[in-house]
Amino acid sequence: MSKWPIVNRYTWLQISELLAPTSNDASMRLLGLWGKRLHRTGIHYIWLIFLASYAIRILDAAGMHIGLVFVPLALAVLGLRIAVCLPARKASSRLQAE
Repeated sequence: MSKWPIVNRYTWLQISELLAPTSNDASMRLLGLWGKRLHRTGIHYIWLIFLASYAIRILDAAGMHIGLVFVPLALAVLGLRIAVCLPARKASSRLQAE
C-alpha cells in the first residue's frame, strides 16, 4: 500500500470503470449533465494520480529523471488546459448574462 492513498496502482482502473458509461453518446444523453460532470471529474482525478506518481519518483534516485521530465510536462498541460478553458467559460457566462 502506498503512503499516499491517492496513488494506489489500481485506483485509475477503478475510476476508468466509472467512466465507462460516459464513453458513448447514448449513455451520455441518458446521464445528461451528470455524465459530463462524472467524465470531467474522473479524467482530472486520473491526471492527478499520474502527476502524484511522477512527483514521488523525484524522491527516488533511480527514477528521478522520469519525474523531472514528466512533472513539468504534466503541469504545463494543466496550465494549457486552464488557459483554454477560462476564456471559454468567461465568454459563456457573458452570453448567459445578456
